[in-house]
Amino acid sequence: MQSVLKKIKPAFEFKAFSSKSFSSLETNLHVFLQRWFLNSFEILIQPLLYFLAFGFGLEKWIPNIGGMPYHEYVFFGIVAATAMSTALYEGSQGVYEKYLQGNEFLVLRTCPVSFEQILFGEFLWSVFRSILACSLMMIIGSSIDVIYVVDFMPLLFSCLWLSIIFSSLGLLLASLVDSYAKSFQYASLIVIPLLLFSGVFFPLERLPSGLSFLFNVLPLHSAIEWVRNKNFIDTWAVSSGTVLIYLLVSYLLFNIAALRISKSLDLKTEDKL
Repeated sequence: MQSVLKKIKPAFEFKAFSSKSFSSLETNLHVFLQRWFLNSFEILIQPLLYFLAFGFGLEKWIPNIGGMPYHEYVFFGIVAATAMSTALYEGSQGVYEKYLQGNEFLVLRTCPVSFEQILFGEFLWSVFRSILACSLMMIIGSSIDVIYVVDFMPLLFSCLWLSIIFSSLGLLLASLVDSYAKSFQYASLIVIPLLLFSGVFFPLERLPSGLSFLFNVLPLHSAIEWVRNKNFIDTWAVSSGTVLIYLLVSYLLFNIAALRISKSLDLKTEDKL
């Protein structure tokens, strides 16, 4: 038992939280800006198509839900789902492709930055890319009067919370798979059910009671309800326990992922040597 604790304890130290972590974030941002138009188009087009297809396509048959126009109802759900999917895919596929599939891990051995700091930088990049995708959606929403500028901050806070959770989950997913294809497949197995059954397109009350209870306690549904509720501050205060619990879970997921990925890179280094 003591040997197990000795292995786990270093991963839960705060050595990942350093200004050096921003070097990895800066590198990713520089690469993104080299093709900023295509990259922005890539993270925007899928949620925008969902919004146009469901929000306006079904509004003829579903004029409103709970007094909210259906296209507005769907918009808030899709923005939150965008935060989830962008963070999860970037955290899982991005890290796996760069460090577990490619040979960039060899560079780590010559850098004056620890692996935990680099991984935390990748985590920050996943969060940043997720917030960027949500911000672009909000700008489009405000241009067609679906959302007002005063509603930006509550929505951004909810998206930030979601991106932290699912970026950590994405890193853990990258540490569990053994191929790039599996990282995409398993991420899709998480994203698709949450997208369909967390209240993005219809209320959870229309689901069977078992499914409704399950998805009601998951973070995507909570975030969607916060941003749809006009009395956002009171709703957030009541849900502070949920916020803190999931942030703690995210912290644990990040550290477990760091421990597993570090071991995998050590094994790859030994094979190369």
